[in-house]
Amino acid sequence: MGGFSAPHDIEFTPNGDLWIADAVNDRLVRLSPELEIREIQEGAPFSFSGPRYLDVAPDGTLVVAAKYTHSVKIITPGGKFLSVIGGRSSGKGPNKFRTPEGVELRGDIVWISDSGNNRIVKYRLSF
Repeated sequence: MGGFSAPHDIEFTPNGDLWIADAVNDRLVRLSPELEIREIQEGAPFSFSGPRYLDVAPDGTLVVAAKYTHSVKIITPGGKFLSVIGGRSSGKGPNKFRTPEGVELRGDIVWISDSGNNRIVKYRLSF
């Protein structure tokens, strides 16, 4: 399947669909197991800039590392923007990242590889 530019990560949903972090196109694409496009998340309110890696919670909630907005975005299974950790300005400290890339969910804990700050961060989520 074409149309992607620097896809970085693929994660399966509980129902067997798959999400792709399409980094250069600044979007997430959800495909059926037959590779049919079911959904594209781009533009407002997501405002992805270099989405790199993502993870999917058992209920379908998405956690996405957006490298160039220095943030990790949380999106509901229905495609609604829920919250963000970090923000457009980079930094080091609580609620700050510099080019985060990896995310991994384990229950209500999200592990984040904060690449630009050379650290791993652990956040407890409440969604």
